[in-house]
Amino acid sequence: MAPEATDSDGAPARDTVRILLVACCLLALVLAGMLVPSLTGGAGGSPAERLVPGTALSSEGPPGSGLGPEELGNIGRSGFGALNPSRNTDVGGATGVDGPNPYQSQNNTVHFTVTSPRPAYWRTAAYDRYTGTGWRQSGGAVPLDGPIEGDGIQGPRVEYEVTLNRSATALPTVWRPSTVRDRSGLFVTDQRAVRTDQALGTGESYVGVSHRPPQDTALLRAAGTDYPVDVERRYTDLPTDVPARVGQFTDELTRNASTPYETAVTIEEWLETDKAYSLNVSRTSDSMADTFIFDMDRGYCEYFATSMVVMLRSQGIPARYTVGYSTGQQAGDTYTVRAMNAHAWVEVYFEDVGWVKFDPTPGSERLRTEQQSLAEQSPNEEYTPREEGSPGESFTPEGETAERTPTATPAPGETPTDGPDETDPEDQDDGTTGQTESGYDISLNRTAVPGTAVEVSVSRNGVPAAGATVLFNGDPVGTTDEQGTVVATVPYTRELRVDVDDGSAASFAAAGARALPADTDRFYRLPPPSTGAAEVTIPVETNATVTVSGDVVPGATVTVTATVDDVPVEGAAVHVDDRQVATTGDSGRATVALPDQPGPVTIAVEREPIAGSRTLTLPSLNVSVAPDAPLALPLTTATVTVTAGGDPVSSAPVLRDGRRAATTGVDGTATVGLPLASSTTLTASAFGLTDEATVSGLLANLGLALAGLVLAVAVPLGVAARRGYAPREVLALLRRLPRLTVQAAQWLLVTLATRGDELLARLAARLRRTAAHLAALLRGRVTPAELWAALLAWLTTKRRTLRRRVGRGETPEERPAETTPAEARRTVRSAWAQFLDYVSLRRQRTKTPGEIARHAVDRDGLPAEPVARLRDAFREVEYGARSASERLERVEEALSAIERDRADESEETTDGPRGAE
Repeated sequence: MAPEATDSDGAPARDTVRILLVACCLLALVLAGMLVPSLTGGAGGSPAERLVPGTALSSEGPPGSGLGPEELGNIGRSGFGALNPSRNTDVGGATGVDGPNPYQSQNNTVHFTVTSPRPAYWRTAAYDRYTGTGWRQSGGAVPLDGPIEGDGIQGPRVEYEVTLNRSATALPTVWRPSTVRDRSGLFVTDQRAVRTDQALGTGESYVGVSHRPPQDTALLRAAGTDYPVDVERRYTDLPTDVPARVGQFTDELTRNASTPYETAVTIEEWLETDKAYSLNVSRTSDSMADTFIFDMDRGYCEYFATSMVVMLRSQGIPARYTVGYSTGQQAGDTYTVRAMNAHAWVEVYFEDVGWVKFDPTPGSERLRTEQQSLAEQSPNEEYTPREEGSPGESFTPEGETAERTPTATPAPGETPTDGPDETDPEDQDDGTTGQTESGYDISLNRTAVPGTAVEVSVSRNGVPAAGATVLFNGDPVGTTDEQGTVVATVPYTRELRVDVDDGSAASFAAAGARALPADTDRFYRLPPPSTGAAEVTIPVETNATVTVSGDVVPGATVTVTATVDDVPVEGAAVHVDDRQVATTGDSGRATVALPDQPGPVTIAVEREPIAGSRTLTLPSLNVSVAPDAPLALPLTTATVTVTAGGDPVSSAPVLRDGRRAATTGVDGTATVGLPLASSTTLTASAFGLTDEATVSGLLANLGLALAGLVLAVAVPLGVAARRGYAPREVLALLRRLPRLTVQAAQWLLVTLATRGDELLARLAARLRRTAAHLAALLRGRVTPAELWAALLAWLTTKRRTLRRRVGRGETPEERPAETTPAEARRTVRSAWAQFLDYVSLRRQRTKTPGEIARHAVDRDGLPAEPVARLRDAFREVEYGARSASERLERVEEALSAIERDRADESEETTDGPRGAE
């Protein structure tokens, strides 16, 4: 084997060095390919995926389940915002291997955009297991190969399109997602989050369809606590090491809440009012909820959401921790969602309704922080967000509004203050006097609603009256126990008469008995027995609240719920426009089909004495067409817009003359080609309705367009002919027009770059002079005739200047007294260029001046002597470095002779030989 070649210093030969350099370059390229996507937030699909744990989702899992817990757990541990949430997430501080906590970021980098007719939170993951330090996902996933099954009442349908600006393994969706189109290889977790087996890259998009959960607070107030066994077991579970004081404090905080909804609102409002919003927090602990509730006074979304979930679970209410993005920056139907919008919130389960979003983070403070951050990073961006947090709640950076009754909440360690309705009887003053030692007090634990079980408390002189018989409307309903209470059901009646009989008399109470004021109607007092037999009349609430859940469109099926003071109305007749169509069940609900035609419709619920109604407006379908060209022309396109009640209608088929031509997108629009016909009819259908729009005059518009095109060509040709230009000269100019256009554009760009400031200053000066002239005219200092004469003089000066620059038509008097050599050379060149316009020789750039001159004389019939003078002068200036100024006059005379010859020939061609009659 030959020894390695070396140079005189013993170093490796040049070939070896080159090989090493090439190897180093290849290694650098490989490293760049792995690291650059990670640094830019797009590791999906890159080699770096295999080096960063968990950026890809394995498609292998248990048979029939798609993915198992371990495969799901490998998603997104690199943590590029909430687009790649991991199986485990800590609360507070940094998360993921790449450093900063995405839910603490205020970076304005765009993560994705959404086209949607409605604002929403964009959900990517949910967590069920609280670890103390954070959250963990359990359960698996199955391939997404059809509509996602779900329970609960279905709300309005919304279709939206998401375009990613960063790689993602979790696809943002509106809660609750039903289908995701235009994508394969997708999986859905048992918490209804959509994941992908391979990260989607920048620029990729998909279309999602969701049915939002009901947001009507009356519906949520009426929800009970009969949860599915698996939901209750999984989503009320808490570790045994959660400090007991969390549950004890929440017990006291929510002691006056009688429903899960009231409990959720109470906890949410306490967090929003007692804790401040701040991103400058990084505290962690082994029991994060306990730490935030008792030891911290500020935090961001992770702390708020974690604490609310743990507090709800301590009350036996199913809740889970959810992550994704808040609404983002809205511009019409487009939402720009940035890194700063990564967010965490709560989902609460309501019986029969399903999972509903609650956001305990102070919304206005969060939006103000985002607004300030975006203004600092992008001063030209306008960010005026408006978001819908919890049901009945919306907020902006300026403040918030809520369509719900606020609940007073104490700080940790304080005893919640009872409202007037819940005050103990002995502490309640109804404003009357003269109570005797023999007086009876009666209180109800809630408003009297027909069909509702109420607890009646009877006391006398502050002592529970045990063994007393209580009668409702004359019918005994029970005997009080040792605590003086009895539970009875309110009959279906407009008034409730309560009698108390302790055996000492037929009954107590007498004339003059009355109910307390409206704000304390849950507590009543009987007059003393010395006045005789007694009865008290209690008003019964009979006004029903009617809620409608679902898409309110013609022909749709919706869920109607009737409640009275949060109590479902069972067995009530449901009428649609005076026609009974259903009867409510024990949950106060009924499924109803809406009419097929648009217009107002009244839904009424009745069960004597209860009644309530609600009027809806079913929208009509509207189709409009706008041509994409200035005129509707055959073989061009038009945009068809389909709306219902002003809202875009997606996925609506569009027919052109009876044949399907397109389908509307998420913005309710579709592009349709127009046929070669006099008119066409475009039809769209949705909700069983059909509307159409006719585009007429297509051929007439085509005739107008062709006529305009002919005029656009004929008029310049006619003007050129009148000025003595032959058709072939015009055609030659047209052939040169593209090149001249490019040259003019280049000249314009160079001029703007080199003299832009000067030209701008001159333009400003001219505008000021023009304004001064107009002011003088308005003030009468100059007459219109004088102003017109000045304008004509200015135009004449400019025309002469232009003619001198192109070397045509100057008289000796108009020519400048002195011409610089450079100007003279340009004038000679321009004269030669004008001469070439008269020459029909092709590929003139490849010919010599002599060849061009011979062709001009022999083929084009130009006068020989002027052509020769022009040729010789051009040669001497361009190739002989002779003085252009000395030959300028000769050149101009030769060009003028050639122009006169062409003009004479044109007149002879038009009018015949000179002198002919």
